[in-house]
Amino acid sequence: MGTFAIKFVVSHPLQPERRVELEGLVDTGALFTQIPEETLARIGIAPSGYRSVQYADGTGATVPVARADIRLHGVETATMILCGRPGSLVLLGATTLETLGFGVDSIHRTLIPIDAPMAAASARVLSDGGGGVGRCARAWWANRGRRRPTAGDRERRREQSPRRGPA
Repeated sequence: MGTFAIKFVVSHPLQPERRVELEGLVDTGALFTQIPEETLARIGIAPSGYRSVQYADGTGATVPVARADIRLHGVETATMILCGRPGSLVLLGATTLETLGFGVDSIHRTLIPIDAPMAAASARVLSDGGGGVGRCARAWWANRGRRRPTAGDRERRREQSPRRGPA
């Protein structure tokens, strides 16, 4: 897949007026977003921990991480950012893109809205009151990977099956 650049805004999570507009490469091969540490420091964001990563060339490292808010195409989310070395590329990673609700159209080199898959919507699905697996969860498990046939599916099946009855 080819890469492409896109503009987005990074802001301090507790002081949203402290922000910077950046242009970075959309990189779905990167799990996290990466921004040079000195760029984050300009808006008051400091590393809050460390994360082990493996780069595309196979080398590994432990790098500082920070929390920040990212705004892209009118959508904003909190995300973890790898604090890159001075002069490192600004990358917009897959986790940030998915959290923002965007996928990548690699042919047109643009972002497209996606629906986020969700887990069980209520506690009722997870429990039957006695701490066991509830009726809805059992039904889901029994039918996992199957979708309900639609009217179009039934019609196609009727057309494809050999005719029965008098010839």
